[in-house]
Amino acid sequence: MGVFDSWFREKRKYRHRREGYEPKYKWCKECEQVKPISEFYKRKENWDGYFHICKACMYKRKMKVNHKHQAERRREKLIEAGATKVCKKCGVERSVEEFGKNSKKRDGLNDTCNVCRTEAARATRQKKLERQEQERLYLIDREITLRAGRNNFFNFCQILAPDFFKASRWHLWLLCNTLQALYERHLTKNYFWKLCTMPHIPKWVAEGIDWDRLQDGKPYTKLMINMSPRSGKTRSLTMFEQWLLGKSKENRIITVSYNTDLASNVSRYVRDGIMQQKNVPTDIVFSDFFPECRISKGNAGFMKWALEGSFFNYMGTGMEGSLTGSGANVLICDDLVKNANEAYNERVLDDIWNWYTGTFMSRAEHVGQGSIEIINFTRWSTKDLCGRILESNMSQDWANLIIPVEHDGELYCEEILPRDAFERLREGMDTNIFEANYYQKPLDVEGRLFTDLKTYETLPEGTESVIAYCDTADEGDDYLACVVGKVKDGEGYITDIYFTQENMQITEPATADLLYRNGVTNAKIESNNGGKGFARNVERLIWEKYHTKQVNITWFHQTENKMARILTGSTFIINHVYFPEKWDKKWPEFYKAVMGFTKDGKNKHDDGVEALVEWGKMITGDGSVNSYIEWMRRMQEGRV
Repeated sequence: MGVFDSWFREKRKYRHRREGYEPKYKWCKECEQVKPISEFYKRKENWDGYFHICKACMYKRKMKVNHKHQAERRREKLIEAGATKVCKKCGVERSVEEFGKNSKKRDGLNDTCNVCRTEAARATRQKKLERQEQERLYLIDREITLRAGRNNFFNFCQILAPDFFKASRWHLWLLCNTLQALYERHLTKNYFWKLCTMPHIPKWVAEGIDWDRLQDGKPYTKLMINMSPRSGKTRSLTMFEQWLLGKSKENRIITVSYNTDLASNVSRYVRDGIMQQKNVPTDIVFSDFFPECRISKGNAGFMKWALEGSFFNYMGTGMEGSLTGSGANVLICDDLVKNANEAYNERVLDDIWNWYTGTFMSRAEHVGQGSIEIINFTRWSTKDLCGRILESNMSQDWANLIIPVEHDGELYCEEILPRDAFERLREGMDTNIFEANYYQKPLDVEGRLFTDLKTYETLPEGTESVIAYCDTADEGDDYLACVVGKVKDGEGYITDIYFTQENMQITEPATADLLYRNGVTNAKIESNNGGKGFARNVERLIWEKYHTKQVNITWFHQTENKMARILTGSTFIINHVYFPEKWDKKWPEFYKAVMGFTKDGKNKHDDGVEALVEWGKMITGDGSVNSYIEWMRRMQEGRV
């Protein structure tokens, strides 16, 4: 059996070799090149009968071995001869026995002595130990930093965005710590007072908060944030949402803004912050704080997404979006009013309130500790969302953080809003809008739009024209307002007013009589809601009753925002329009409508003021800035 096994193994060794087979090329494993078969020595034990290494590589191996043996022999001869050598490092002449072997050197010895090499090795080991100690201390310091970020939200913000969340920006510190207390359910009146009265917080911050409304010992879970634009409140909320998801995968967040684009941007920022990658190994990103918090790859859309192991964690949408089927324990409203036009529009504010009470509030989950709610809002009016909540029974459930842009000349942060930029904003913006955006004062705090209007005893002689503007009633309880007056040197003098809630059967002939009686030459009638038919009937009645075409009646369709038109045209009325003395007795209802009109849009009727402002625009032009400048130029040239 032994002979048979030996024969079988020998036959199996050459099983790949075919009779008459001779390779032409072969791959050298040493130099990794394909060479002709003639460059390889034969070796029958290999399957193709040749070595795996070419002749040139085998020669190099042999020469290397020979060179090493030659260097060793030279070193032995030097030792036998008692030769010496000078160390290149220390410069001491020593016996060759004190030099280590080095086959690469001609004499087979190192250039430095064993003493120097030992000291160098010791220094290297010491540097390695020091480096390891530095790495250990760095890792300890890094872990301390990461733990501080996990436990404190403001530290988390400072580590990830140190250029923005600076220690000197006290308003961000106050906002972040208030948000953390809200989430951890210890935002009580006493704790909120301690935050607002910290030594680095200005005293006027605590003075601006209504502490009497807050209840002692009650942990608040609802927070209003009223701060000026570009102060970092939305960025802080974005990072707060990241921090919440890192703290617990069970948190579910819904963020709603005035439109879907803004909400989707916030959602994308939160998602991208969680997914952020490092540029260099020493960078600290979100995954260092919370390594187990990762976005689910199959559920990472920018509007609605989830973390790994969860079905839903975040949704960002506008008020027009659908919240059906979605519940959350963190509800955030971020700037639901887009601009001043919406803030002046009472219907828009009603729609926001109805959406909040009818849709948004029902998304809150009440399992476990319940939900927290945040409203990040720039105050516009007492009828905005914050104003209505504070005026309702729900106000007892809300804490309110108010930080105006400045107090007694002290800006909250000149790094974010420099003094010169602040002054330019104050000069260029409408006063009411500036007060709302930067001081968080509702627009109606300043009171009436018209506080003091000019009057005249007698009309000036030589008036140039008589004009009239008529605003027909839109709804059943609206007023028809018709303003008649004369023009002299660019100034307007009111001569007659027709202000009534009567129906068209009465107002059409009355308006015709008014225009004819006052000698009106040009009259404009708003054609919205039946105004075109009203204008035609008035024109017909004047002809049928007085047989004259002296009144040039034009009608037009009004498309611009009413409140914006009133505010832009009010300056001309205040400075260049005169009323007859005792006009409050002559037209009492019109007087009440004009002098009781407030700037915030909180008015039951605005027909009288609208007609008055549009009458003034008939003098200056279309009411635009360019028309006003042209009117001023014509006044200076004496052509008005």
